[in-house]
Amino acid sequence: MRRHRLVFFSALVLGCGLMWTGCQGPSPADFPLTLGLSPTPPTTSKPTEVPPPPETLVVCLAEEPASLYLYADTNVATDVVLQAIYDGPVDLLDFVYQPVILDKVPSLADGDAAIVPVPVLSGEIYWNPITQLAENLRPGKMYVPSGCENEACLRAFQGGEVQMDQLAADFQLRQGLEWSDGAPLTAADSVLSYQLDGASATPSLKFVFDRTQSYEALDERTVRWTGIPGFVDAEFSGNFWSPLPTHLLGGLSPEEVLDQEQANRAPVGWGPYVVSEWLPGEHILLERNPRYFRAEEGLPAFDRLLFRFVTGGPEAGVQQLLTTECDVLDEAVLLEGRGQPAPAPGLLETLAGYSEAGRLGLAASTGTLVTRLDFNLAPVGLQTHPPAYDRHVREAVDTCLDRESLNGELYAGLGGIPMGGLPPGHPLAGSGQTTPHDPAQANEALAKAGWLDSDGDPATPRLWSGGLGIPPGAPLTFRLTVAEGEAGRTLGQALQSQLAECGIGIVVEATSANDLAEPWPDGPVLGRTFETVIWSWPTLLTPLCESYASWEIPSQSQPLGINATGFTQPGYDAECRSLLLSRPEGERRVEAVQAMGAILAYERPGLSIAAPPRVVAHAPDLCGLGPNPSALTSLWNLEGIR
Repeated sequence: MRRHRLVFFSALVLGCGLMWTGCQGPSPADFPLTLGLSPTPPTTSKPTEVPPPPETLVVCLAEEPASLYLYADTNVATDVVLQAIYDGPVDLLDFVYQPVILDKVPSLADGDAAIVPVPVLSGEIYWNPITQLAENLRPGKMYVPSGCENEACLRAFQGGEVQMDQLAADFQLRQGLEWSDGAPLTAADSVLSYQLDGASATPSLKFVFDRTQSYEALDERTVRWTGIPGFVDAEFSGNFWSPLPTHLLGGLSPEEVLDQEQANRAPVGWGPYVVSEWLPGEHILLERNPRYFRAEEGLPAFDRLLFRFVTGGPEAGVQQLLTTECDVLDEAVLLEGRGQPAPAPGLLETLAGYSEAGRLGLAASTGTLVTRLDFNLAPVGLQTHPPAYDRHVREAVDTCLDRESLNGELYAGLGGIPMGGLPPGHPLAGSGQTTPHDPAQANEALAKAGWLDSDGDPATPRLWSGGLGIPPGAPLTFRLTVAEGEAGRTLGQALQSQLAECGIGIVVEATSANDLAEPWPDGPVLGRTFETVIWSWPTLLTPLCESYASWEIPSQSQPLGINATGFTQPGYDAECRSLLLSRPEGERRVEAVQAMGAILAYERPGLSIAAPPRVVAHAPDLCGLGPNPSALTSLWNLEGIR
């Protein structure tokens, strides 16, 4: 089950097409022969057969997991280790849910999911389309009548009984699944997981739980999820709770499970490996699970899996890979720190050089993140219009940007170019467009907008001709807020250089990643005191259209709002509502995304400039690593690495 909206084929990637280096072993020339006396003739007795030593895959992590219990306070490293213990139960790959321990994922087309109208009375729990929360239906509250898919057909409750749509889906486990201790894995184990997740004592996100009316086992292998009325979840195919062993945890309270040693340090799973040792501060050792449901396929490929914890940052991790202390560096090892979208440019150049020399391999894909340059169209406390208030100025900035060059400079060409504000490969990005790089057009647009090149030197900012409350002669210069670190600094310098070609000045101001996310009113961005900002936003199945919706503008009445630009456009708001109300698997979703994309392409409250890569470094003789844009972790297929 996805853990929340912003966070996921089982087809094994064994080919080497994603690799920068081949999977062949060392050539004989790598092992020099020593010539000496002829060896002693062999005896006729048969030598004793000695079994080969177990093969061990060493994966290095950026930190030690805090716990291996699904619903504890976990970290990124936990997600990687849990891939080895559980495998699935559902993977989100290429933005499509794929079954792992299920026969299939449910769909409306196949009939194992259905939307039916149901009566809802005053006081009953339903999904409020305005707040997007589970609430009690009361007079005056807005609701989604049955069959409604847009803002125009929303209604205010007047009392009595109304009809709303309700979505239900059936999930069926594969036949013959077993826990690693031999107990059968059943639907009841998934129901237990749902109950533990929803307990108030459990420190987990409750997004799907709060929007679930019931989650019940229909038989030994089948679970039915039923959403609350009005919540027609476009991502319902992932609403399956990852099973937990009823035979071990069923008699414990949620508080007791949180404290249980086995649940936190050595949970029983169904995946390719079983935890055998955890030495705090050093490593976690796992052994092959003989009851793994894919064991007959020869998986996992290694007998043992060792997770080591790397200290000292990315450079230390790369050094340990080169000295064979690590076979694989998880993507988090290569980041400058938390909140960074991708490895620093300097490190990527170094890794590319080592890869070309055959000293290591790189596996990469784009991710779910899109890096945006957002403008502040309604700064707090400013009485005059900022330059970016003029759409033509924003259009000129967009046209002046060379995204291909940025991808090469920032990500060694491993990243991608967003399409219509979505990462490449997203199923809703097919009709998106990218603005072509055209400095001449940008300069012409700025001159028409009143920003003049007074000295003929493109390296100096253009000056304002007068009007709109902006002092004549004011330079066309923006303060650009970026995250601290090499990546933010390099991106800021690249934008300075590119936009100078069009007479647009940039003053880079670095701040911590935490400050970028600091909510209203203290944060420089969400507090709406910035001018322009570079930050990255995730996109999973449903685009996060709220980031430009007027009801999400941070303010005293909406302190947790995420639309820092202050952009307000009724047509965009209506299409965003339609996306959030649209039927799963329906054409209205596509239409809404296309309409919003067209509005953003014209208004440009923000510019999508890059899709940062997910990068895994590994030993040059390893195959099977396949980072995927939407997978929960780049090491989602640990069992297939060989």
